[in-house]
Amino acid sequence: MILSILAILIILGIAYFHWVQGLFSASISMTLAILASALAIGMHEWLATSFLGGALADYANAIMMCVTFAIIYFVGRILFDTLVPGNVSVPLYMDKVGGGVCGLVAALFAVGTLLLAAQTLPFGVAIAGFGRYPVAVSKEVTVPGQRRAADAQVVDALDLEAGKTMPAETAKLGMIVPVDSMVLNFASFQSASGALSGDVDLNSRHPDLLNELFFARLGLEGGAKHAALNLGTKKEISVSKMFTAPSLIQMDSELAQIRHPKFAVEKQLKADANHVILIIRTRVAANATDKDRNFRFSPGSVRLVAGGANYYPVGTLYHPGNVLLANRIDDFIISVGDAEFDLVFYIDRKSALEEPDAKSDLKAKAGSFLEVKRYARVELGGMEIVPTLDAPATDGILRKTQTEDEIKKRLSGAALEEGK
Repeated sequence: MILSILAILIILGIAYFHWVQGLFSASISMTLAILASALAIGMHEWLATSFLGGALADYANAIMMCVTFAIIYFVGRILFDTLVPGNVSVPLYMDKVGGGVCGLVAALFAVGTLLLAAQTLPFGVAIAGFGRYPVAVSKEVTVPGQRRAADAQVVDALDLEAGKTMPAETAKLGMIVPVDSMVLNFASFQSASGALSGDVDLNSRHPDLLNELFFARLGLEGGAKHAALNLGTKKEISVSKMFTAPSLIQMDSELAQIRHPKFAVEKQLKADANHVILIIRTRVAANATDKDRNFRFSPGSVRLVAGGANYYPVGTLYHPGNVLLANRIDDFIISVGDAEFDLVFYIDRKSALEEPDAKSDLKAKAGSFLEVKRYARVELGGMEIVPTLDAPATDGILRKTQTEDEIKKRLSGAALEEGK
């Protein structure tokens, strides 16, 4: 609410300023603001990687978005004011009404760009009271330990539907004046089929940028890196293999004491005619870790882009036994550095994969990629997907002792059932 109110006040202030300036000046501002916004949103990622090259990685997108907008707008404004120092006389009512309308449009694009930039920063779930999805009421929990239990509190957990790993679109919250989505839609259209279209459009890399920015802030502890880098000589994330499986034994990755009671998982995750279980074996380099040499991430900070859609991991695979430990999109996950782990996705088969024929195996569709923490992108298009799953050399995910004990009980019970 606070962010929405601030945005409205800034928009009204800018519109009033241009109402005073008049139609001619406001129309120039409007044109420059629209151009600057479309270019800043469409090019910020390329500019951040090309000019900053990984420096200030947690803030690079916001910096380049704001700097690009400011340079285009102010340089253009100075040039127009220098070349055309006078004004154009129009009737007073047209001058004021036109100035206010053009000023309002300029304000919408300027504030929308600023809000998008803010959402790329390493904030928590909410920014000045605004979050894209609602959170559940804080919950007091008792966490069991090896020697004694400890009291804790679960805060800022998403309020999800029963059994769901991520929020439904119907639960999405918007700002009072949704200027961020307005300017993003305009920039996406211009990038795809408008004046700024090119070989790679914004939608092909970011099918749902607003959700992506929100999810990327979930499940990361304070002080953890919000960015990983696959730029130039830096290769912090890599993919060695991809697998499919017809079904996986499934368990909740979190302790029952901590998990919200509405979350429950089926005993098995099964592929069907329309969906496939895709397992991506991922390696994290040691230089991607935090100060304690651990790599902190969440399902929300990892996305698979395939067939024009974002897919987020439904969990990680536990070896031996090939048990899927299911995660919500805002779960905390920790891996050691220089180790592998298996991310599990449940994706649409026809739109995301190249179907095999007599001469080829199942492959990832052209243009597919895995992205971890914003800048660590691994192209997957054309990569073979192996139908037989093997264990990684190292399973880098750190598991709770109680979770591992539950896995062993589950596996031993499954073995007894098979023996019968």
